[in-house]
Amino acid sequence: MRILTGLLVLTLSMAAMAQQTPTQYQAGRHYEVLSTPVPTSDPDKIEVVEIFSYLCGHCFTFAPLVSAWEERQKDDVVLVHAHAVWAPAMEAYARGLHTAKALGIFEEVHMPIFTAVHQERKQMTTPEQWADFLASYGADREEALKTYGSMGVTRIVRRDTNRIRNQYGIRGTPEIVVDGKYRITAGSAGTHSEMLRIVDFLVEKIRAENE
Repeated sequence: MRILTGLLVLTLSMAAMAQQTPTQYQAGRHYEVLSTPVPTSDPDKIEVVEIFSYLCGHCFTFAPLVSAWEERQKDDVVLVHAHAVWAPAMEAYARGLHTAKALGIFEEVHMPIFTAVHQERKQMTTPEQWADFLASYGADREEALKTYGSMGVTRIVRRDTNRIRNQYGIRGTPEIVVDGKYRITAGSAGTHSEMLRIVDFLVEKIRAENE
């Protein structure tokens, strides 16, 4: 009898724990479904876009988590970094991001840019400052200057700014958009780590739908 009672208590306890631990995230509560899906850059990949700013302290603390998350992903997932531009002063950082990408050194400089801004208090608001910084990581300074002011970088910055503001409807950072359909905020998720767990949930959801 005592054994049966113990098993019953254990079963009820496990059921209670299961109710307290959500097995599925809910649209409208943990993430938002965009009213109009936004086309992704590669339809054969599940695109995860991190909307961030190098000037954002929360983005600075989030960046290592995103980097570790990216390393665990399968080949069908692609992470895209998009820099928000809420004010003219932010455009320099968006240009710096895409200059680094065009020069093929983004992975090397991404975290150092955050460190330079938030810990070393460096000013990175002019083409020359960005060229000097990128040159310290192996880029050709003149090429960095040319790329920073190029029409190609200008088009990408304008495209991202329009997409972030008008298509994603984002007004803060960091946020994440999954496959052009789902938007996740720190407010809806609760924590930065939880944001990435919701991303994992949505990636699996999309995989299942694509089978």
